[in-house]
Amino acid sequence: MPFGLCNVPTVFQRYINHVFQEWLDKYVVVYLDDILIYSRDLARQEGHVWTVLQRLREHRLYSKPSKCKFHQRSVDFLGHRLSPDGVQMDPGKVAAVREWAAPRNRKDLQRFLGFANYYRTFIADYALCTTPLTRLLHPKTPFSWDKEADEAFQGLKACFQRAPILQHPDPSRPFVVETDASSTALGPLRAEVLRMTHDASAAGHFGRYRMTHLVSLEFWWPHLKADVARYVASCDVCRWAKGPTERPPGLLQPLPVPPHPWHTVSLDFVVDLPPSRGCTCLLVFSDHFTKMVNCAPCPSVPKAKETTQLYLQHVFRLHGLPERVVSDRGVQFTSRFWRALHQTLGTEVCLSSTYHPQTDGQTERANAVLELYLRCYCSYQQDDWVDHLPLAEFAYNNAVNASTQQTPFQ
Repeated sequence: MPFGLCNVPTVFQRYINHVFQEWLDKYVVVYLDDILIYSRDLARQEGHVWTVLQRLREHRLYSKPSKCKFHQRSVDFLGHRLSPDGVQMDPGKVAAVREWAAPRNRKDLQRFLGFANYYRTFIADYALCTTPLTRLLHPKTPFSWDKEADEAFQGLKACFQRAPILQHPDPSRPFVVETDASSTALGPLRAEVLRMTHDASAAGHFGRYRMTHLVSLEFWWPHLKADVARYVASCDVCRWAKGPTERPPGLLQPLPVPPHPWHTVSLDFVVDLPPSRGCTCLLVFSDHFTKMVNCAPCPSVPKAKETTQLYLQHVFRLHGLPERVVSDRGVQFTSRFWRALHQTLGTEVCLSSTYHPQTDGQTERANAVLELYLRCYCSYQQDDWVDHLPLAEFAYNNAVNASTQQTPFQ
């Protein structure tokens, strides 16, 4: 494989991962040509080393003896020193930071922060320490190395000198994963406050109202209530221990699909429209099979007998007698006259659930589309919607419906 090609590191990393895929993260870590073999004791170490060397031999990959170290209790790997005590920075890298000269331009600062960012895990409040420096990286900000920037630079170098040793994780203890998108490096602090005021034994795993009051006694930050609500909603213990307090919803049953056009008709009113040719109300009939609509303007909300006349004029006269009529629980549709009429005609009357307009959702949706059309084409005073109603009805019936993939006219 030739050197210098941009894709060579990626290709080689994929190849070396394939070579050791059986043992990766079990006792082998591979980064390009650096191979780390770790074991619990010397006996296992010898077996692991022999296995890795044998696999290298099988694939004709070679290791230079002068660059190999075997049976080490402490080893430098990828800029870190690994030992039984934990992980620490490479002393050579720390010495390089100690001798680093102050940046003279934005490019020098980018090099320094790029190097320091690799070790940000070892430095507490790294984002807060580097805030005066990262401000200088903005292209629209003039690069001025002032006292504040120099103090931040020297303070960051001092943090490298006293960086702690990170202990190895203890798998017997719980792990908490936190993501911090805060521009002021306060995300983990807020998470700790929320954890103390909700998960602690004295906190009680209460809901967002009581928890917000408890947090507000000592702390405040923007969007505190939203953070509390999000934390309570994500608490696994609360979801497991607290039962629902609302009545469980009933089993939803979809309306049956009609076997032919105008078998099932739904109707609904659009009320409180601007006066237009003496009309302030619109009665919309919708066929559940073809999705076709017929519209009838009305001077006011009609009563049961007037609704029946419009029903006979716009539905029965044009399409025949439907077998099922769906409507809301308006007084027109719950009257004895309306029920007696359809009982005589042999039509099934289906009333929607109270305060649940989704039952007659098809007509509700048709109403919204017709209102949108009229808003687009009516005059400023909106007193000519009756004149535009025939074209609105035609445009609706001539448009492809998403559920049928056809126009109602088809």
